[in-house]
Amino acid sequence: MSTASFCVLSGPGLKGGLQGTHCEFSVEMPSREVQPGGGSELSMHIRGPSKAVISSRPNANGYIVDYFPSEAGEYILTVLCDNDHVPNSPFTVQVDPCYAIAFDCTCCRAFNGVDD
Repeated sequence: MSTASFCVLSGPGLKGGLQGTHCEFSVEMPSREVQPGGGSELSMHIRGPSKAVISSRPNANGYIVDYFPSEAGEYILTVLCDNDHVPNSPFTVQVDPCYAIAFDCTCCRAFNGVDD
């Protein structure tokens, strides 16, 4: 049985997120696999409507993975351990649009409750 089959993934980034924001998930690996100098190789990539920067950083149980999609849409997230898919990989993630509400304050006026 490959090491990939023992990996456990969790977190909201496995389902998706909002465009222009960081989406995260964790990858838990068998304890011996995250020791310095002698572990398995974790690799991941993401395809979709835009290039999404993806990175990982180690934690006590494995890795925290972060990706940053700049456009909304459907992305395919692939996570491999030693070139084998982890359980349920590839993932289909939905990135929703992030609507920024802009206020034009030139049409507002403040007053202290007394009419001019």
